[in-house]
Amino acid sequence: MSEAMDQPTGGPGHPRPGAGDDGSMEPSTCQELLHRLRELEAENSALAQANENQRETYERCLDEVANHVVQALLNQKDLREECIKLKKRVFDLERQNQMLSALFQQKLQLTTGSLPQ
Repeated sequence: MSEAMDQPTGGPGHPRPGAGDDGSMEPSTCQELLHRLRELEAENSALAQANENQRETYERCLDEVANHVVQALLNQKDLREECIKLKKRVFDLERQNQMLSALFQQKLQLTTGSLPQ
């Protein structure tokens, strides 16, 4: 290992911030560090809360999107079934129309054939 790695921060040549000759910290430096620590802890807590709120918002949004997808799929199924029923109805009506047209043509031919010339 290198010598730089062997020497801890605050060792010879690397004094700790605010360290005096006896290795103790000045009270003002200690207070500043404690104040900064509290600020960072408060910021961390606020960020964690904001993250949790955002996660909950995203989960609600995802649930809403999933519900819309399910509803759309159910509507699509209903519409597909309705289309099948309507196609069958159109087919039945076209068949009835053809039968009625044929009967009408027969009736016309009988009527025109029985008219005196």
